[in-house]
Amino acid sequence: MSACLWADIDAYLIAAVTADMGTGTYGTLEIATVKTGEAAAVNPDHYTLPLVIIDGYEMDPGDNYPHADGLIHLDNIRYPYLLIAYAAASTAAQAKADGQELLRRLRELLRSRYALGGLTATDGETVSQTEIGRGGVAVRGKGGTNTGQYMAIAGLELEVIAHL
Repeated sequence: MSACLWADIDAYLIAAVTADMGTGTYGTLEIATVKTGEAAAVNPDHYTLPLVIIDGYEMDPGDNYPHADGLIHLDNIRYPYLLIAYAAASTAAQAKADGQELLRRLRELLRSRYALGGLTATDGETVSQTEIGRGGVAVRGKGGTNTGQYMAIAGLELEVIAHL
């Protein structure tokens, strides 16, 4: 637990992806690298694949509700995230299938960890729920040094909702 819930969410997601999708979990497409950061700025060629990027951005401060205790309480503080998985494949068809499987695994991971274990920061901010948003799969030809001619990309939106 830290003073910053956002940092705790990042750490929780890294641990969850590593535990649920990492080495020894599925036998195929096991995640070798988990990284936080801005997804658009990450070049997957610089990491061991399969790779998951956890990108948290632009917190929404939520609704202010005054209560009879004279304090302002914040509800529905939203932390939006993108989870993006990358894997190399030798054919476009295999890349599409791998992307679909990675997307399914990301959804499964988030469904099994509703409210992220009720994370709470030292200031009392607490995760109350998560909302899984849109997801999709893309295939692109790839160059670079990683094995394979195609890149499977699976992306999923997530909103972590908290209150203070």
